[in-house]
Amino acid sequence: MESMSASVSTSSSSSSPSISNGSNEQNDLISLVNEELNKRDFVNAIKLLTNAIDIKLFRISNNNNINNNNNNINTNNISNNESKELSQLYAIRSQSYLKLGLHQLAFDDSINGLKFNNNNENCFYFKGLFLLFLFLFFYNLLIVYFFSFN
Repeated sequence: MESMSASVSTSSSSSSPSISNGSNEQNDLISLVNEELNKRDFVNAIKLLTNAIDIKLFRISNNNNINNNNNNINTNNISNNESKELSQLYAIRSQSYLKLGLHQLAFDDSINGLKFNNNNENCFYFKGLFLLFLFLFFYNLLIVYFFSFN
């Protein structure tokens, strides 16, 4: 698997994703995620990213008066910026799951990220890595099964 560095940026430049909504708590959380990813502590990064995603979903559900008990959020009511931010958070958490070998969780996050922004190439990339892993797993399983009878 090729090495990719994940980082979350709070700047407003177009070359890097902007994950902020003006709140200091959100900016502090993003800086903590960057520190954990730089230390390669993916477990803590996943915890922080989960908190960031939950905060975003809670704010979206409150802004749109949506009951978030079953996580059914209509993505049509979300602003383009918010959906891109959520998609990027899901993509970074997906990458962290892949680094830990949690392929199914990485796939689920890739799918969730694509629900919010179907043009996020990172989500497609991590989804593809999962499908490649799945193919190789079943291919090796068939080889072991085939050679166990010979």
